[in-house]
Amino acid sequence: MKLTQPEKELKAAVEHLIHSGCNYNLNEFGNIYTPDLKVVIIDPSSQVAILNYEQNYEFFKAKRDSGASPLEETVNFVHLDISGDYGYVVVIRHVAMDIERQKVVFSLNLRKCDGVWKVFRETAMISDEL
Repeated sequence: MKLTQPEKELKAAVEHLIHSGCNYNLNEFGNIYTPDLKVVIIDPSSQVAILNYEQNYEFFKAKRDSGASPLEETVNFVHLDISGDYGYVVVIRHVAMDIERQKVVFSLNLRKCDGVWKVFRETAMISDEL
């Protein structure tokens, strides 16, 4: 995938998000998510959970505080697009959040805030298929 400089910056922001999240780095939370964040999680049985900024923060804090091992950071960028101060990225990851490893397709909507790309909407579609 040949990227323009703005697309490279968007991709780098998503890589930073993944690295920070996989390592439960809560100090970076405000630098990667907007306060109006909504995360939609769709599990393999089509059950939906929706988290706001505070709930997402508490999720990662609980993982960190429980001593959970860092998550795998491998990512496949499927699509990346920019329109003005808005970016859209689709990535596929294989993540073991609990016991089993699952394929997760993430759809990320980002907004440039004071020159920094931040996620304001995230959809995670979890699949049993690897």
